[in-house]
Amino acid sequence: MKKALKEAEEALLEARATCRLLRDGDVVVPAAHGDLNYAPTPEEVRLWQDLVLNEELRRAAKDRDREAMRRESAGLAPARWRISRFLPNGYFQTNPEGMDADPGGPGHHSWVPVPEAVDNLLRQWSVPAGRPVEVVWECEPCQPTWLWPIGGGLPGHRGNAPGVNQRAVVNITEAWERDSTAHRARFAELVRHVRRHWPHGVSVDVYLAEAAAKLNADHPQPPEYGQLLGSQRSDRGLINLGYGVTTAWIDPAAVAYADPNAWGDFSTHRPGTPPARVGRGPATISRVAR
Repeated sequence: MKKALKEAEEALLEARATCRLLRDGDVVVPAAHGDLNYAPTPEEVRLWQDLVLNEELRRAAKDRDREAMRRESAGLAPARWRISRFLPNGYFQTNPEGMDADPGGPGHHSWVPVPEAVDNLLRQWSVPAGRPVEVVWECEPCQPTWLWPIGGGLPGHRGNAPGVNQRAVVNITEAWERDSTAHRARFAELVRHVRRHWPHGVSVDVYLAEAAAKLNADHPQPPEYGQLLGSQRSDRGLINLGYGVTTAWIDPAAVAYADPNAWGDFSTHRPGTPPARVGRGPATISRVAR
């Protein structure tokens, strides 16, 4: 008797959860289910919701592509990218033309919720703005059924891909040590360039403050960027159109936003760190540049 009551209770809870999802969510019943002459499970309804959301993400990505292409500069050579890996959780590895596709190298490790968002994401690395992108797929892109979790995996997320552990993250220390000789040589070259062009008699902190002031005057950050670049939370979880990380050297002109909406302003996020690093700078630079 207790077992029967327990089963009845679970059935009622499942039915209530299904009704709530059907009532509150935008659900499109797949055509294969016809007129739906049975009571779907909450899992089925959640899957149908995710299918709708994935379509919305595809449309959003295509809308951004159309707007970006409308603003492209015809005289600029396209930025060419090669995608060497695309996993069934949205993670992909890509390299700009000329960079070796070394799985352990400083490639761009990225994540998108749908493959259609790849061009939009890679366009954000382009310099100058308005440069076209060309993407060469060296692998087959996967398509989601469930909504993919941001970054490729989240604890308990319904869209986790079994057995796929790769995420859009990098270990900075490992990446530096993997090719530390080349990194140090590159850094020393940049330091020598700075020394040759440094204005006489100007301290490091004054120079940085003046440079930040000029950037804020000539190229202020759009105040809406903070919201646009963040993830949005809905009743179906966190969603966005993707992000990428890299340990490769990048053009600073590709940086468009830095919290808290002003160049050179660290606000309450460890504001003492930049002055401390500036204070240690000459000794560190000397050791590296020799």
